[in-house]
Amino acid sequence: MRKIEVKQIDAFTKTPFQGNAAGVVLKAEGLTARQMQGIAKEMNLSETAFVVNRGVSKVFTVRFFTPQNEVDLCGHATIATFHALAETGEIASTRPYSEVVQITKAGRLPVRVFFDRKKPKMVFMGQAKPQFQRVRVDSRSLAALLGIKPAHLDLDHAPIEMAFTGLWHLIVPMKSRLVIDQAKPDYLKLADFNRHLSVVTTHLFTLHHGRRGITCYGRDFAPAAGVNEDPVTGTANGALGAYLVKNDLVRRPSGEMEMVFEQGNRFGRRGILSIRIIHQGGTVSQVWVGGEAVTVMEGRIRV
Repeated sequence: MRKIEVKQIDAFTKTPFQGNAAGVVLKAEGLTARQMQGIAKEMNLSETAFVVNRGVSKVFTVRFFTPQNEVDLCGHATIATFHALAETGEIASTRPYSEVVQITKAGRLPVRVFFDRKKPKMVFMGQAKPQFQRVRVDSRSLAALLGIKPAHLDLDHAPIEMAFTGLWHLIVPMKSRLVIDQAKPDYLKLADFNRHLSVVTTHLFTLHHGRRGITCYGRDFAPAAGVNEDPVTGTANGALGAYLVKNDLVRRPSGEMEMVFEQGNRFGRRGILSIRIIHQGGTVSQVWVGGEAVTVMEGRIRV
């Protein structure tokens, strides 16, 4: 029986037991997909990441599993993984940052690790090139799935749209933080709805939240992936950032801009995400999702 070292790391926060918890196995070489799925199920976190290969020139191959199935990419588990690689010294401290590459089923993506006194401070993950797709959704039916009133949807100011920066998400504008927090989805029906649209999550957001220094507040639901509500979601917020710029919903000076998103409060696990967008006239060329992380548990699991 093999003993596998595993960490639990809270991402998009520097405070233990906040943000989004991810399992991380840094030395997963030789594990089968079945064993990785078993570890993810045992960890029972929204995602567990496995570093399955270390190539030359700072290249890491990473696979991601929910307790139910493998997914192509995971934002918070990426932040957690590369925080752990930097914390253990596998990624060296350089200025202004150390850049490496992760190979995922969503593609080859850059990761930048920023340090403070040789300790990892922030991790930014590059996203895939944004894609968008308008979708026809009956507002009353969607509201019923989400356990809200149709009037809570903010469709006069923003469209319901599918957005992709590595995974497809359904982006749903809402009128306030209060109505987002009131949402009580029918998870079984929402899972079928997400599968029908071929999206990984349904992501609710609002620009009207009353929080100084925060651009957006949101909640994210992924029942089709075995995660009813994901506390703080990197890939969905990366897609949301590109969506906001593309639809001219935020001030968007051409060049590089940064937004701050908040998620997880309703779940009791507040997280903060830094979203960096590079665009020209609303045409987005690069999306980066960043955050802090903290290791809260280390141990071994037998497989």
